[in-house]
Amino acid sequence: FKKILKSKDITEIAEADVRFHDIIYMATDNQKLIQLLNNLREQMYRYRVEYLKREEAHPQLIAEHAAIIEYISKGEKKAATDIMCKHIDNQVTTVIDVIRTKQN
Repeated sequence: FKKILKSKDITEIAEADVRFHDIIYMATDNQKLIQLLNNLREQMYRYRVEYLKREEAHPQLIAEHAAIIEYISKGEKKAATDIMCKHIDNQVTTVIDVIRTKQN
């Protein structure tokens, strides 16, 4: 993911981000969750791209991904959940800011 971020190719970056999240979703083996996320995939992709366009967010994104991997691999469910919620909140905040900026 870090290598792809350096490419500045937003499509490649978004696809790498999708793969990262897909690995986590699939590892849950929760078919209802996987189906729900697959149904939302197209809508989420648009917002993911807007978030990833903000290069200033990349260091934080890398840190969050690294923390997610670390906590999952250590079996620290609470810490993994907390960082995932923070990860989502950061994206929501950025996307809302992007939408507001485009409206003005």
